[in-house]
Amino acid sequence: AFSVHATCLSFLVGLETACMLLARADTPDDALILVCSSEISSRHVDPTDEHVAPLFGDGAAACVVRKASWREGSALHRAHMETYADGASLTEVRGGGTNFPFHRVDDRAAPNPAATREVNHFQMDG
Repeated sequence: AFSVHATCLSFLVGLETACMLLARADTPDDALILVCSSEISSRHVDPTDEHVAPLFGDGAAACVVRKASWREGSALHRAHMETYADGASLTEVRGGGTNFPFHRVDDRAAPNPAATREVNHFQMDG
């Protein structure tokens, strides 16, 4: 088991990874892979932001993928995902991580005053 962290693309990346693993010649014919994904976006979306709130919700999905026999001809034929880094600042959560950790570095029990609610909410420009 392993985890794939690809934000809202995690399920698709997990499915593509499972299909690649099943396509390997050394994968047993009876192999099964469980792909499951969940996301809790509501914790990072301001519900009063009419431009962002309707686009994001909490969700979960799961599927079992198996290796198809050569007679079935079933396969993931192509997957393509692309990131446009020049637009990264158009959609972001500035808080968390090392920029604005949720807790003070010198006292993990104390909240970081710089990690405001606004900084920790998803923001979109466009």
